[in-house]
Amino acid sequence: MENYNAALNYTETLDNDQDYIMVKIQLHGEKESFTINAMIDSGATEDFIDREVCNKHGIKMIKAKNPHEIYLADGKPSATGPVTHTTKVPMDISSHRELATFPVANLQNQEVILGMPWLKEHNPTIDWNDKRITLVQSSLLRVILAAGNRESSNNHLSWPDSCCDS
Repeated sequence: MENYNAALNYTETLDNDQDYIMVKIQLHGEKESFTINAMIDSGATEDFIDREVCNKHGIKMIKAKNPHEIYLADGKPSATGPVTHTTKVPMDISSHRELATFPVANLQNQEVILGMPWLKEHNPTIDWNDKRITLVQSSLLRVILAAGNRESSNNHLSWPDSCCDS
């Protein structure tokens, strides 16, 4: 397998304690395409998008068939309230595009959370020390680097267009 590396120079770490990784993603709403922060969270049992992000950028929300509460690690319901809607929106991380399905929640402090469903689907290698996420798909190696790390000149690579066909 030939390795191709691409640095995402707009990916950044937002916390000095470095206890989590934030990446920049681009979402494509009905009104516009826009770039926001997504937290990689292995403790989240779902992926989420903030309700205000949907409202602000014209992302269509669909009433959930099975509304449900969000529970915290201690078993208590979250103060954010229940998930009553979901959405499907094209999402880019560098040149990787997918049609992401998100439960809509009142996240308050985050715009998007990429939790265990996203992590299981993509099975990235995460280097927590270097803040690097490596995705392997279709014989291409894609590396997401945090701001300040070395850059690569191979930013021209793209993922298969078939990821978002429905």
